[in-house]
Amino acid sequence: MASAEEILEKLDGRLNSIPSCILRVDPTSGQRSCDANGFQTLGEIGEFWNFDKRNGEWFFNYFEEYTEKCDREIVEYGPKSRATGAPLVSEKLQEDVRAKMMKLDKEIKHHDISKLTFDDLEPYLIWLTEHQHLRWNHMINRWGLVPATKDLKSANKLILCEKIGKEIERFLEKPYAYEINFHTVMSGAWDAVQAGFPDLTLKVLEPLYRFYTSGDMKIMEGAYIEHPLINVLRNSKDRAGGAGLIDPGYWARYKMSTTICLAKAYKMVGKIEKVKDLYSELIGAHLRQEVTLGEGNEKRVLSPFFGDRDKPRINYWVGKNRILETAIEFYNLETNTKIKNDLKDLIFMLFKENRTTGRCNESTDSTREPLLVVYMLLKHVYGYLK
Repeated sequence: MASAEEILEKLDGRLNSIPSCILRVDPTSGQRSCDANGFQTLGEIGEFWNFDKRNGEWFFNYFEEYTEKCDREIVEYGPKSRATGAPLVSEKLQEDVRAKMMKLDKEIKHHDISKLTFDDLEPYLIWLTEHQHLRWNHMINRWGLVPATKDLKSANKLILCEKIGKEIERFLEKPYAYEINFHTVMSGAWDAVQAGFPDLTLKVLEPLYRFYTSGDMKIMEGAYIEHPLINVLRNSKDRAGGAGLIDPGYWARYKMSTTICLAKAYKMVGKIEKVKDLYSELIGAHLRQEVTLGEGNEKRVLSPFFGDRDKPRINYWVGKNRILETAIEFYNLETNTKIKNDLKDLIFMLFKENRTTGRCNESTDSTREPLLVVYMLLKHVYGYLK
């Protein structure tokens, strides 16, 4: 196992000069924010969660242009903080953005998604910009855009990836009384990806992924379970009525979060077929029937993996949008023309289904992410944006 000093030696010194990425900083606060050059540098050092990457991409390339098309009340909103003079988040205006998005969703679902024009979808881009105005202190990255600096504190945190990975390996060989905090594991795994250490991400997430796909785990969906490895769910005791019992609805969510980060690490080390395998499995967690991509020896079959009461395992608003994010990432990676065309059809189907059966009940991430999905569609799938 690498030492902290060895990790420190490899950490990129440019990290020290890049502040946390707060999208807008009120000049009276004295804070600094990552600029376009810093954002580009971070992309050179490591990788981003795709939503974070597109969020920053939009902000640094289109935000000013689309501000001219925004509701002026949102652009100039208040009230101001007495301490700093900075604007505070307006829940009402955020709700207005969510309501506008949901209203257009209801209209969009009646159309042939493949034939939508840029003008049909552009309102989503305006609302994405409005949402960035309202979430003035919304960090691009959910774990902190500057995950590490060139110091021993960061090096010691990154080392934990390998340490925890070895502990999970031991558990898989012979279960013992052991608990880890899933969110701590994922924070460290993303830190390693973003700091340019995908090998450390693989050391912790490969065994964790094997745990999720073990024979025992496959039969656990649909009932509260007792398991010594991971017991970190919010209100799990209240939900289950007893200590140590884990809400089954979260296993699919946790596996999805693990899979997205694991795929990013595989991409960084050039294992593209493994990335496609993970994306195929993840998309299948939302499907209600088998889907075949491509033909002949190169075809891929996406198989549904049902949970309780024959429902897809990923069947909630945020999860379904992250399935769309995954499908678009898959589309961008694919080189086989037939598979790529089939993926495009699948993306259009998923987009329409989400707008038909889904409902956004929250005005922060649950609103931001579907707006980013439309930006990704316009840029990568329709090709309307360069």
